[in-house]
Amino acid sequence: MIKQKDYSDEALLHVLKYLHPELVKEAVAKCEPRLTDLSLIPAISSMFNLDNHDSKLHFIACVLKLYDPAVFITDKALGRGIAPKIAEVLGCTRTNVSEHANTVRHFYQFNVDYQSVIDTKVEEVMSRNGTL
Repeated sequence: MIKQKDYSDEALLHVLKYLHPELVKEAVAKCEPRLTDLSLIPAISSMFNLDNHDSKLHFIACVLKLYDPAVFITDKALGRGIAPKIAEVLGCTRTNVSEHANTVRHFYQFNVDYQSVIDTKVEEVMSRNGTL
């Protein structure tokens, strides 16, 4: 059985976005990316089986978590250059990347197990950062 997060956090965020948008903007601004060099994305992809759909989504989620973690707080657009680089690696369109990003954002926000898997994979990527 899939464990789901308590929806109160998401409900609170939803209310905050409308009642206190400045607080959400401040939280987003404080989300510092762990990586900024987009040229590392192809090397990160080598850690995933991109022929497998779930693994492809894990790759996208990890890239977003590393390069633009604010996308998991709000429904902001992907940071500059991230979608084209992912699209290049996956051989798909930016629209496909955006659709996949929305999927992983939803999974990450509402599924504790998925969040744990992605957080673990992010740490694995960071532990190999020196060898990418």
